[in-house]
Amino acid sequence: AAETVAEAEAMVAAMAAAAVEDAETVVAAEAAAEAAAAAAVAAEAAAAERETAAAATTSLGAGAETAVRATGTGAGAGEGAGAAELVVAEAETETAAVATDPPAKIAPPPLPVPLKKISTAKLDRARAKLKVNPHDLDAWEVIASDAQARGVPDGRSLFEEVLREHPTSSRAWRAYAEAEVAGASDGTRDDEAIKSLFSRCLLVCPSAELWRSYTRYMLKCNDVETAEGVAAVKAAYEYTVDHVGEDVDSGPLWLDYVGFLKKSHPTHVCPLVKPEQAESARMQEVRRAYQRAISVPTNSVDALYR
Repeated sequence: AAETVAEAEAMVAAMAAAAVEDAETVVAAEAAAEAAAAAAVAAEAAAAERETAAAATTSLGAGAETAVRATGTGAGAGEGAGAAELVVAEAETETAAVATDPPAKIAPPPLPVPLKKISTAKLDRARAKLKVNPHDLDAWEVIASDAQARGVPDGRSLFEEVLREHPTSSRAWRAYAEAEVAGASDGTRDDEAIKSLFSRCLLVCPSAELWRSYTRYMLKCNDVETAEGVAAVKAAYEYTVDHVGEDVDSGPLWLDYVGFLKKSHPTHVCPLVKPEQAESARMQEVRRAYQRAISVPTNSVDALYR
């Protein structure tokens, strides 16, 4: 009997050990399954990220191609609309490039053609002072004033000399842009140089006065008696007020925009509505611009109410 009990106990112990081994095997299998599932989820997430990045790259390329196609269409006033889109596209490209650089100092992109350095006794004295003290504002003022007096093309190298050290100076950019818009002494104007200049400075220098120079140029180079010209100028104004419309100095810009909407032909301002509804739609555009303008605390609020 004792032997039978011992055998039974041994059998029970063997069965318990087998059960423990089976349980451990199950636990190990479950752990392995969980690890495999986690790996599969991680792989799916990585694949999704790759697909998202690829789609974003494709979308960006398509957008750039569309912008280039848009700027190449149209004639006359239609070319003005293309110019507006080109300035916007180039400016956004420049800003994206700047965003990847260290924020300590933003430098304008190099010009395609090196400009001849201008040397006079007055300029050389100013440059000598700047070698001793690069922050001598009076010396920089001498160079900037000389550039403004010369205009373009002679003053370009001086403007670039100032902007190399002061790439976010709205005053220098505005003087440079206005000199380009004014053109050479013989009456010619380099529109490609103007578009390139605005694409370099607008988004890196959010000054309402500088952006107003841009909208005034768009008014100058587009025929606002045509639907295409009005569309180009209106798009430029909308783009401008979206970026600097809340600037404390944006009052004159809002006055310009409201005045433009009021003077333009209703069917040109609102081409998508029926002709008999164009005047009403135009007044809605004017009211919308007024409402946005008076919400900004500028010195022109009284003028806008009048």
